[in-house]
Amino acid sequence: MAKIYFSRLIVMMLIALCCLVGVAQSFNDPMRPVVYQPVTNKAQTAPQEIDTSNWVLSAVLISEARTVALVNGRALQVGDSLEGFQLIQIATDRVVLQKNKTKIVLTRAGAELIDRSAVEGSRK
Repeated sequence: MAKIYFSRLIVMMLIALCCLVGVAQSFNDPMRPVVYQPVTNKAQTAPQEIDTSNWVLSAVLISEARTVALVNGRALQVGDSLEGFQLIQIATDRVVLQKNKTKIVLTRAGAELIDRSAVEGSRK
């Protein structure tokens, strides 16, 4: 009788242990950061193309203290990065960004417009 009771106890403990292992795997670690992303092998993932066609140069500030370009709502200085592209040049009407051998030139909206008063003043 004791052997049967002991055998049943062992079987029930094994079943309970198997259930606990399955349940424990579904729990999230409470110490894991909210924005946690598991590390993937970067060699296996293909490089993603970045769509730069909608990038906009909104404004340029050039002063003695600093030079800043406003690209996609972000204030950038020479050396800053935007989605992997490094800002290498800021001019009054354009900026140049580079990633590896790829260069992108963004022109400020309205930079190609001519000041009519300056043109008409020179004709008089």
